[in-house]
Amino acid sequence: MENEHLKQFTFYDLYAELMDVLSDEERGKLLRLMCDYMYTEGEQKELTDKELIYLWGNMIDYLDADKQAQINGKTVRASNKMRHFNFYRNFYEALELMEDKQAGQYIKAVYNYALNSIEPSKLFSPVDLYYKLAKRKLELSKVRSSIGKKGGKAERIPVTVEQVNAIQPKGLTSIGMDGFSKTTRKSRTIFINQVCT
Repeated sequence: MENEHLKQFTFYDLYAELMDVLSDEERGKLLRLMCDYMYTEGEQKELTDKELIYLWGNMIDYLDADKQAQINGKTVRASNKMRHFNFYRNFYEALELMEDKQAGQYIKAVYNYALNSIEPSKLFSPVDLYYKLAKRKLELSKVRSSIGKKGGKAERIPVTVEQVNAIQPKGLTSIGMDGFSKTTRKSRTIFINQVCT
């Protein structure tokens, strides 16, 4: 059962540091556990791997504080001592469309970009598409944050179509839901063909 209260949670650099020691598949499992804990109200999966149990124990206090604050309608105050970014619900929705190994590659690409501005060298379909969409949301979040730091009084600067096209990721155009659905189906078909051959 989905927890409708939560639209995002704070992803700290601590989580990234802990995940960096894991394989893609283990990283994906840990991310899935985090998202299930934050976004669903159902039974949590029991961990059997001792390393994942240890890492989870180092994360749960921060996740729980974030979750409880949001459920109680309070503003979440991220620790200023740790770098962080917002992990949005639609990142979780993308996660639900991937296998554990793909999810591990996805979150590594997302946190490396969000925390260190490092672009991934090579991502395979469908991870590349989901990453590009997450990157756009993270960039918008950075812009909003910088405007907020100025008191919300940023001067509106006109943007031309050429400027938008210049920052548009290669192969990704502005598409509606129909175009997104077609692209996602095509990516899954290509991935399935690669795995089956």
